[in-house]
Formats: sequence, structure tokens, C-alpha cells
Amino acid sequence: MDLRKAFVGLIIIGICVIPFVMISYFRVKKEKKMVKSLSNIAKQQNCTIHISEICGEHVLGIDETKNFVFFFQQREENEITQFINLSEVVYCEVVKKIRSGSNEASNLSFIERVELVFTFTNKKRAPIKLELFDEEINIQIRQELLFAENWANYINDRLENDK
Repeated sequence: MDLRKAFVGLIIIGICVIPFVMISYFRVKKEKKMVKSLSNIAKQQNCTIHISEICGEHVLGIDETKNFVFFFQQREENEITQFINLSEVVYCEVVKKIRSGSNEASNLSFIERVELVFTFTNKKRAPIKLELFDEEINIQIRQELLFAENWANYINDRLENDK
């Protein structure tokens, strides 16, 4: 009787654990594919990714020797790729579009969009905007703002040190 209870308990635990294992497996597989895609973008520019970071469906990476930033975004079947030569960049900033609202108790503000914007030394060249969050596509913001702020700080530190 105790052996039967143990067997049933193991089956129930297995049923509960398997979905978490599968979700983790597919997340890791997706992240590896995104990093590989980013590396392929870098190889096309004769670069190598030294540092990369994933945030949701976005991955940013940098070649520290050639001073290039690479961006890859995967949304369903749509892929967006971008590379930026930091030797042509003056400044990198986080741009947030905020919508205000209110209810009976307080005023509220909602982040509608988060972008990482690169401004170039050549004033005629339009800034490059890397969209990290859009309220119309992603209902809830996760770590995109922190991700953008960390990368903007890192890139601006590199730009300051290169001067």
C-alpha cells in the first residue's frame, strides 16, 4: 500500500514539474537562438560580441574592440536587426513616452514606450531609435526600462572614456 502511495505521489510531482521544465527549456532555446542571431549580425560587420544581454524579445551586444553595438529583436516571425558604430555616436539616451491619467484617489502615469536613442556626431544623420517597449505590443512593462538605462550608462561611459 505504501509503495502505491509513493508511486502515485511521484506521478503527481512529475505532472506538476514537467510544465516548468518545458517552459525553461524553450526559454533557454529561444535565448540561445537570439544570441546566435546577434553574433551573426556582428560577423557580417567583422565583429565579435564581447558582452550581450537579453531582455524579453530583445538582445543587445557590444564589440568592445571595434566599438560597435548590435541589436536584435524577435517578435513572432518579425526580426529587427541594427548595428551602430559608437565612434560616430555623441550620446546615447533613454527616451520614455509617458501617458498621464487620474482616478478619484491620485494622479497616475503610465509608460507607453521606451527607446534607446543614439545621437550622432554628424548632425545631418538622424538618430537611431531602438524600441525596447511599446504599450501597444507588450501590455505590461517588465525590465525594459532598467535594461535601457543600464545600457545607456554603459555606452555613455565608453563614449566618455574614448574621448
